[in-house]
Amino acid sequence: MALGDSVACGLAAGGAVYCWGDQTYGQVGNGIAQKGTPALPSRVTGPLAAAATFTQVAAGATHACGLIANGSALCWGRDSTYQLGGGDNFAINSSTPIPAAPGRTFKAITAGRGHTCGLTTTGAAVCWGDNGKGQLGRGTVGGTSDVAQAVTGSIVFTQLSTYRDNTCGVATGGTVYCWGANDSSQTGQAPSAAIATPSAVTGTGYTYVAVGGNHACALTATGISCWGANSYGQLGRGTLSGATPTPAPVSGTRTYSALSAGARTSCAVAVDGAYCWGSSVYGATGSQVQAITVPIPTRTEPPQ
Repeated sequence: MALGDSVACGLAAGGAVYCWGDQTYGQVGNGIAQKGTPALPSRVTGPLAAAATFTQVAAGATHACGLIANGSALCWGRDSTYQLGGGDNFAINSSTPIPAAPGRTFKAITAGRGHTCGLTTTGAAVCWGDNGKGQLGRGTVGGTSDVAQAVTGSIVFTQLSTYRDNTCGVATGGTVYCWGANDSSQTGQAPSAAIATPSAVTGTGYTYVAVGGNHACALTATGISCWGANSYGQLGRGTLSGATPTPAPVSGTRTYSALSAGARTSCAVAVDGAYCWGSSVYGATGSQVQAITVPIPTRTEPPQ
């Protein structure tokens, strides 16, 4: 499954991708680009998708991407900042998949608000699209790029996560590096407008990182540590506070096997179930706690 700001997608058995949600920019990928919000899964189609076997799908704000069996990337939806990565310097929305980062092969892909990053088979992080917050990781801030290029630093990554204007990745050895918007210390650095090169987050032993709206969390063998904004308790420490660049464990002593982050909420899977923390507006924490914030990991409950 992949959840974006305006579209959701799922990878089905057999390698087909289905999406639903807003199709204004063609981000549902069903060949339709107009106002409307399909409420049922619609198969991603088109000349390239019809014969393709997808192995992964990622959803951004108004676009989505997928990897196919040979490692090539396909993207569809909005292309206002070259987030589709066609490489031809033409920003044209597409309601069916088009080749992204032509000539490159990936083992993972992740999508943000206006940029996209892929993890190559050699562990390089390659990004394209919007660079207004340095989210392409090339050492500069500003502009856009339709050409996929590796981030600076020759870092070998094992996993990447992107949300809105940020990307973080786990490097071999267990260090997390982040780049992009940093107004809330979400890159693990002191607050600033942007961090344009991959910068190390304090600590090591991380195995997985999840980027949220203005915070991030990382999984270790013994728990989860988070950093960035905490006005909604999204750092899971039991308090509401300003932004902090220093990772600290979420409350509790349980271990987790999976992790995800949203705009103001994070969730993780433990042996005894799923736990969420942060903003509980619209029931985002799934705990039926009648509060605006849930500042510590709280077990989700079945709907009533």
